[in-house]
Amino acid sequence: MTSLKERIDRSAAKPSDAPTDRLTIVAVAEKTRRDWVSWGILVAALGSWWIAVPSLSTAEASDFGLLFAASPFFAGAIILSVIGFAVAMSRRNNRAAFFAVISVALVQRTATLIASDVPLYTWTYKHLGVTDLIQRSHFLARGVDVYNGWPGLFTATAWFSRVTGVPDVTVANWFATAAHLLMVILFYCMARAWRLDVPTAISATFLFEVLNWVAQDYYAPQALALILVLAFLTLVGSSRDRPNLVIVMIVVFSAIVVTHQLTPYWMGLIVVTLMVFRMFRPWWLTFVFAAIAIGFLVYNWDSAGDFAKFSFDVTSNAKSNLAGANLTPTAGQAFASKTMRFLTVGLLVSSAVTAFVMWRRKMPVFALVIVAFAPLAILAGQGYGGEAIFRVYLYSLVGCSLLLAFPVTAVLRASNAARVKLFIASIVLVGVTLSSSEAYFGAWFAYLTKPAVVKAASEVLESADPYGVLRLPSPAWPDRPTQAYLRLAGLDPKFDVQPEAATLFYGADFASDDEYETFNEYFVADRRTTYFAISDQMIFYNWYFGLSPRDALPNLEARMRLDPMWKVFLEGNGFVVFERAAGQDEGGNDG
Repeated sequence: MTSLKERIDRSAAKPSDAPTDRLTIVAVAEKTRRDWVSWGILVAALGSWWIAVPSLSTAEASDFGLLFAASPFFAGAIILSVIGFAVAMSRRNNRAAFFAVISVALVQRTATLIASDVPLYTWTYKHLGVTDLIQRSHFLARGVDVYNGWPGLFTATAWFSRVTGVPDVTVANWFATAAHLLMVILFYCMARAWRLDVPTAISATFLFEVLNWVAQDYYAPQALALILVLAFLTLVGSSRDRPNLVIVMIVVFSAIVVTHQLTPYWMGLIVVTLMVFRMFRPWWLTFVFAAIAIGFLVYNWDSAGDFAKFSFDVTSNAKSNLAGANLTPTAGQAFASKTMRFLTVGLLVSSAVTAFVMWRRKMPVFALVIVAFAPLAILAGQGYGGEAIFRVYLYSLVGCSLLLAFPVTAVLRASNAARVKLFIASIVLVGVTLSSSEAYFGAWFAYLTKPAVVKAASEVLESADPYGVLRLPSPAWPDRPTQAYLRLAGLDPKFDVQPEAATLFYGADFASDDEYETFNEYFVADRRTTYFAISDQMIFYNWYFGLSPRDALPNLEARMRLDPMWKVFLEGNGFVVFERAAGQDEGGNDG
């Protein structure tokens, strides 16, 4: 019989400061035997993934994303990895269970490496631009953008590239895969430091991996900060009874502070709350952390951007950056969005119920509750540019995975008399994993960037009028990919920030002369050269998220080609960049 309980060892043989709240799943011992079943399922999962690999890069674009567009063997590999985990846990094969976590991570997170010729997500290139600046110019352009104020990732990459000779673009390409494998290892270590036994720690790691759909795993400060957070929480977990590696903890926290704006304050919420309830030592360390975080924020206050804007409207802070806009997204985007909401509510509610049950059973659960629900306090003061709700889910996922690991492990390690529970649990795990995968891969083709477009974005920055402005009808353009962005940003840090009136064109198809005239009125800069880019990715992105009909940008491009005031500045496979010289009147003459 399997039971969920607290192991409290009051033996006089143990030192008085030894942990007294280790959490464990107690299971009936079984005769050790070779487990060919679990390993066989996992081998089948990797075989299915291997068959699916060619389809990842050749899949036809779909608004339901890569999970639907790729070979069925891709989804099959994910399903088999989850089943392999469930079977391995039920057969008490910890090694196979942990390998199942590695398997599901490899199957899902290598897609960004295999199926894309260049790093995914156009906003990745802002980070690469700062990295390139550091590598080539050996300085930070403080005040130009927020990234130069928090350069932890970029300086580390520049150093790594110089020492190893590996280009920063290659680092970005491999980043998601390497980050997830590293997070799997660190999360397991963290779970053990927070006194979960081995099988429960493996379950927690599995949940953290499969439920992480937020896509903050690409080459970005948040991804590195999350890796550092897992290392930091490992040290915090081992310091709940007595100080442990204090200097190392200060160093890791400092690395978080110089890497990302928001993450240190999430850690601060946790550490301060633990200190108040005497679950963190030494207590004075919280003041050291506060001095480091606040001091660095004050130093960078002028470049803090949206992070420096506080709002105490919780409802507003919880909205995404497109909330409230009258958009008509595709069926696939609507499905992915509903899936995200389902996963978010399900995670928080199930974690709260689990915490309540554990409390009723007198298990020492309060520390885990702090880790799981402290991030919700972020919504009380910060909208983070419309991204706060996604960060709250990501941050809460750490503690919620620790909590949910207990019922998951208890059910999967049920006795033979409760195999129905095992079957149901496996189905639930497969369902939530596929839901999370769809949330992660749903917008795949909206985010997929072409090498020719990345090259074009670099050429525009290198040859454009440094006093010009870049106008974009969509976020799907790799802006600032090299240090050349400083030619324009050094003169005007907001040279590529879109006019507020851009929202007026949501839903416009540019089929009428009036819409085109209004476009010129709001998008053309006064007395400055204006550049305007259109790409195939933008067309799909705008259609997917409902920013504009699928024929809107092609209509706009056709009108601009006929307009003598706009000249083709650069053109290639899947993109065109227009230029409008400064000071031209409606007839195309110098004003």
